[in-house]
Amino acid sequence: MKKSYGMNIGTSSVMLIFFVLCLVSFAALTLSSALADRSLTEKSEEKTSGYYEACNIAEERLCEIDEELSDAYESGMSRAEYFKKFGNTVNFNVAISDTRSLYVELEVVYPVKDKEGYYNISTWQEISSGLDENTTEIIE
Repeated sequence: MKKSYGMNIGTSSVMLIFFVLCLVSFAALTLSSALADRSLTEKSEEKTSGYYEACNIAEERLCEIDEELSDAYESGMSRAEYFKKFGNTVNFNVAISDTRSLYVELEVVYPVKDKEGYYNISTWQEISSGLDENTTEIIE
């Protein structure tokens, strides 16, 4: 009668194959997760950079509007003429993408003192839209 001690070589081979398959499965899942994270990061970066580019364009437009309002005020224009020319509000849109835009609305202010501003920002928000790039409604 033969005595058998320990495991057979076949059992250890099956366990080795099982562990290798587990490691390959985990590696595939890790790769898949990394690729999904990369794709999400790229989309997020594109959305964020588009928003900040639109903010830069809006800031440039605010500078132009500020200059126009300043020139009108400094020319000695009366309060009534000032609001007749510019109105109480100014608004414009800046395209972020094909479906999103940055909407900015300003409340026009006639300064009481020389150091006061010429407008207050009442709305600065991202909205869904189908606007063309750099579509604006602004004062002339």
